[in-house]
Amino acid sequence: MIAELGVTTPIYSTEKIPMLRYFQERAGSVLAQDYDFSWVIVDDGSTDETPDYIRGLKDPRIVFLQRERQPGDKETSSNAVNSGFNYLFENGARFFAYVHSDDFLTPRSLELRVEEIKNHDMVYGRIGKLYNGEVLGTDYPPEGIDYSSAGLLDDGFPHHTSMWSRRMMEMMLKRRPKGPFNPEVESAEDLDVTLYCRRLIKDRFSLGFVNNFLYIWAGSENNITSRVSKEQQNKDLKVIYESNGFPELYKRISKASWKDHFTRFGFWLPDSIRDLLRPGAIFLNNLTSGRLYPNSDPQPEVINIDPYWFKSSR
Repeated sequence: MIAELGVTTPIYSTEKIPMLRYFQERAGSVLAQDYDFSWVIVDDGSTDETPDYIRGLKDPRIVFLQRERQPGDKETSSNAVNSGFNYLFENGARFFAYVHSDDFLTPRSLELRVEEIKNHDMVYGRIGKLYNGEVLGTDYPPEGIDYSSAGLLDDGFPHHTSMWSRRMMEMMLKRRPKGPFNPEVESAEDLDVTLYCRRLIKDRFSLGFVNNFLYIWAGSENNITSRVSKEQQNKDLKVIYESNGFPELYKRISKASWKDHFTRFGFWLPDSIRDLLRPGAIFLNNLTSGRLYPNSDPQPEVINIDPYWFKSSR
């Protein structure tokens, strides 16, 4: 029996890409949620002990699906996420969310979103990033704006906090029978879904906002985006913006990215290296009163971490 709230998590783990160890550390943040939900975990062709491990999680809320990778499949998790959403929809779920296998949910993340989505078709909230053992908050969306505006659904939107109603998911699946996530791009698939939703909300659906931190993007050295070249990421962005009907937004992003190479610290570096160098860059930027990197992100808020997020599910 599927609960009214369905959450799906894709996982793909191999000996060379050991995502299982992150899932073991972070699954506890999902299982600790107080709200009643069903958790559909979709294995996307793992070749290590991941399937056995998940089968060993004796929790009645878990549904385990296995998907065989097909020739030509991209490395992204899109196909697995779509499988989870389709399963939940076919089995009567009313609300839909997802969490990646290397990320965390914050306390009451699901409950707060369900409370809000009962009056809307899609809701979102704030997102934090795990960095050197601290969770750093983001300032998006900024305070005092119209949180229900479809114009917010763009690059920088906290995609991972999205939750959808059955009414909206039905429309998404009707227009994209394989599922809301585009399996043809190699990166930025979360942005693709966000822009797709922007069109729908602009036409007929409503957007709600939860002014709380709901999701912690932890990432890992093995995440998919880190294995995609910057050139391919730029190609994907062009396809994503144009296929969703926003070529003018891509032109803006493209122009900004060239400027960012010079005015944002380490914009051209891999995330892992940029994070290591960030403390020094902040120090130097402060010495120049912000003139060295004028487009650098402001010093983020530090959020206190509830220890249960880091309890292993082993």
